[in-house]
This record gives sequence, C-alpha cells and structure tokens, in this order.
Amino acid sequence: MKTLNSLVRLHKFELDEKRQELGVVESQIMSLEQKIITLEQNLIEEVRSLSEQNESEVASFIPGYIERVRQEQNNIKKNIAKLEVLAEQHREKVLLAFQDFKKFEKAREMKQDEIDEELKHKEQNLLDELSSRKHSAGSS
Repeated sequence: MKTLNSLVRLHKFELDEKRQELGVVESQIMSLEQKIITLEQNLIEEVRSLSEQNESEVASFIPGYIERVRQEQNNIKKNIAKLEVLAEQHREKVLLAFQDFKKFEKAREMKQDEIDEELKHKEQNLLDELSSRKHSAGSS
C-alpha cells in the first residue's frame, strides 16, 4: 500500500507540474493579447491627438505610425499562434498525466477496498469463533 501511495503522490506531483507549465504558457498568451489591445488603444489616442494638432507636417507621419503598430500587432499574433500550439501540447501532457494519476488513484482505492474486505472477513471469523466458543461453553 505504501508503494501505491507513493506512486499516487508522484503522479499527482507530475500532474501539478504539467498544469503549472500550461498555466505559464496561457499566461504568456493572455499577456500578449493584452499587449495587442494596449497597442490599439494607444494608436487610437495618438492618431486622435495628432489629428487635433491639424498640422500637415505631423499628419504625414500618421500612416507610417499606423503601419508600424499594425506590423507589431501582427508579430505579436504570430507569437500567440506559436504559443497556442505549445499550449495545446501542454494540454495533451496534462490530460495524459491526469489519466496516469487517476489510474494509480483507482488502483490504490481498489487495494484499500481489498484490505478493508479482508479485515472485515477476519473480524467476522473472529466474531464467529467467539460466538462458537461462547455457545460451546454455555452447553457444557
């Protein structure tokens, strides 16, 4: 039983580790998605601010600025796509680790049920023997 308990703890640890790795990747994805949103908000504010200045010299910089921001957003989207692939690989690892964990947890439960049943059987045999002795002692 000690061995099964150790294996359950080991597989639980491995599962937690894989979940943590997945969490790191998902956190990176969320951070990059937030960066895209922030870039878009900053772009809108900058274009509005530059448009309000109403200077033709400044206005000529707007298309180039917009293009650079869009390029940066596209680069971030490419990084997100790569991280999504990595996240899916981690999800598969989590699933496999969870299946292994459940397999050993079930084996431990079955072993404990077996031990409980054996103990129950021994207790019943002991009670039967005591009852038999009591009955024998009473008829003598």
